[in-house]
Amino acid sequence: MKKATRNKLIEWTITVLLLGLLIVVAEYRFNIFYHLGLTDTPRQRPGQGAGPSGPEWRELAAVATVEVARTEDEISRGLMGRDSMPSDSGMYFLYPGTEERELRFWMRNTRIPLSIAFIRADGTIATIKDMEPFDETRVSSEVPVKDALEMNQGWFADNGIQEGDRAEVKGNEVRFYRRSR
Repeated sequence: MKKATRNKLIEWTITVLLLGLLIVVAEYRFNIFYHLGLTDTPRQRPGQGAGPSGPEWRELAAVATVEVARTEDEISRGLMGRDSMPSDSGMYFLYPGTEERELRFWMRNTRIPLSIAFIRADGTIATIKDMEPFDETRVSSEVPVKDALEMNQGWFADNGIQEGDRAEVKGNEVRFYRRSR
């Protein structure tokens, strides 16, 4: 092989490797695959996000099967117009970005009595509130949160899920964790 061809091959190999490394770092740092719609859930960094990061968290038995509302239209529509929902099913409202803000929900055109968990960016459940069918009174998180999870009314209490627990959404499942004492 000629020396010039060999040098070009080495240059291209180094370029491809550096580009690959740049993509890995960018994905790890900025969740670009999630923002481009190539994955369903954002990647959590160690010690950050919803998932527990160590032996101090124990998984609870409850698992919720959810529809994930991501777009503005899906979030606005929520569970409106439905007559019922299976017992361990709900809707996870996954807001874009990472910032926390006060969230407000109402029950316009919603026939099912619901409980809502307001969830901080680290996955901790900040508060759980009940909502009544067709009630247009706004229910507020009262504190800055990132996301919300709606389930049939009483589901959180029936499954021992409480404020301070953590919720981790993966695909269409939400798992719950409690800090070990």
